[in-house]
Amino acid sequence: MYFLTGLIGFMFAMAWYMCHIRIRAFLAEKNLKILTILSPVISSFIPIAIIMFYMFNLDARMLRPIGWSEWATTFSTLCITVFIKWKSRDYDYFFSDTKMPDLVVEYALLELPDRMMLQTFVMLVIYTYGGNPYWGIYINALILAIVRLTDDILRKRKKKYRIISNIISGLIFSIGIGYVYYCTGAILYIVCARGAYIYILAKMNDWKDGHHTF
Repeated sequence: MYFLTGLIGFMFAMAWYMCHIRIRAFLAEKNLKILTILSPVISSFIPIAIIMFYMFNLDARMLRPIGWSEWATTFSTLCITVFIKWKSRDYDYFFSDTKMPDLVVEYALLELPDRMMLQTFVMLVIYTYGGNPYWGIYINALILAIVRLTDDILRKRKKKYRIISNIISGLIFSIGIGYVYYCTGAILYIVCARGAYIYILAKMNDWKDGHHTF
């Protein structure tokens, strides 16, 4: 059941990702800056609306307020993933046509499809077939890792250590943040956490190039 759920989730994720890339490219081509930044929301709005309609089936723990354990999990996750990126110097892979703070906002908004769409979808499938939705956190993390690997292959990225770093840091981030979302359902908090993560990586890239401004 879990393998089948992962397979269905991966196909769903790739279908959305290809649609998202096309939508973003179209908006960027038309020079619609604000809509380009909001492209993760635009491309995932309909599937999120449908999935959220069935969300009442999930465990009530998703509505629990943010506690110290969630704060600690978020902080630890950010520290570990930033450290991995720093050691591998893998923090200069952003869209070339996106600048700060637009970059931070756009990448932070990717948590909407990652959590509200894909993770919730995976947990709903597991719950529907009598499984424990908790395992959806790990299945979703694996799906996102495979999507990132597929993207690296399609973009013909040749630096294997950066590909490995991207996958490992992505797995850790998705498991940690996915757990917080599972416990609280606090999507705004999750988006802010991702925004902080992207901001740190972007500033690391600036410092590498000799720019030391905040």
